[in-house]
Amino acid sequence: MNKSAYKNLLTLTGGIISLSIAYITATGTILNYISFADPLNEMFFCFSALILGVMCIYTGIPTRHFRKLRNKLFPFTISFKINIEKRYHPSGIHMKAWKNYVNKNKNQ
Repeated sequence: MNKSAYKNLLTLTGGIISLSIAYITATGTILNYISFADPLNEMFFCFSALILGVMCIYTGIPTRHFRKLRNKLFPFTISFKINIEKRYHPSGIHMKAWKNYVNKNKNQ
């Protein structure tokens, strides 16, 4: 494995550990190990561990794998792609206006 693969694996492992910490905080079993001064502190700790876990997993998956995973998870997603080059002439004129201009000059 190369260096970037180890970094991705380490980031994914950190994300899974962070999500497990968020889970045991949400269920309340972390209170056996850590005592929080206020329930709001416990909620913020759980929320921050959850966000950290999601972000680590998101950054740990390389883009080439994430595209394949996204297509498998959301197979019915509709995407709209507008190709700007086809709508505008290189001079900056909209193609409909350009075609009208060319057709008028051809007829003359």
